[in-house]
Amino acid sequence: MRRVLTLSSVLFAAALLAAPSSAQVTGTPGLNDYTINSTASGSTSCNLVVVPFSSPITFAISGAPNTNFIAILLFSVPGAICPCTAGFNPLAANCAGIQSWDLPLGTVGCNMVLVFGTTDGAGNFSVTAASCPSGTRFSTQTVLLGPTACPPKVWTQAYDVTCL
Repeated sequence: MRRVLTLSSVLFAAALLAAPSSAQVTGTPGLNDYTINSTASGSTSCNLVVVPFSSPITFAISGAPNTNFIAILLFSVPGAICPCTAGFNPLAANCAGIQSWDLPLGTVGCNMVLVFGTTDGAGNFSVTAASCPSGTRFSTQTVLLGPTACPPKVWTQAYDVTCL
C-alpha cells in the first residue's frame, strides 16, 4: 500500500509540473473580471493582495449585465494555509478563454464562505467592508452564472489576500 501511495504521489506531482503555466483564468472587464481594492483588473489568477491595517477592503465584479454570481472565500484558520493554486481544477475553455477553479476547496483548515449576488444593469457589483482584521488570510474567486456571453458559467481570476 505504501508503494502505491508513493507512486500516486509521484504521478500527481509530475502531472502538476507538466501542466502549462498559462492554465489559469485571466479576468476580462465586462465578462469575468474580479478586483480587490481596484487592483489587478484583467490579471491572471493568484495575485497577492495585501490590505494595510485598518484599511477598507472592496470586492468588485465586472461581468455581463444582470448576471448572478457566487463569490467564494476560503479563510485560513491559524496554522493552515488555503492558497490560490492556478489551474487547480482545469475546466473547459469558453469564450472567456482558459477556465479553472483555482481554490483548494476541501483543504483541512480552510473555512468557506459563499456570497451570492447579481451584477447591476451595467454589469458591475461592488461591496466594501470597513476593515480587514489584522492577521486574516484568505483566497477568493468568483463564478458568474449566466446570462453571459459564455453560458452557463464563467470563472474570474482568483486572489490570495493578507490583512496586515
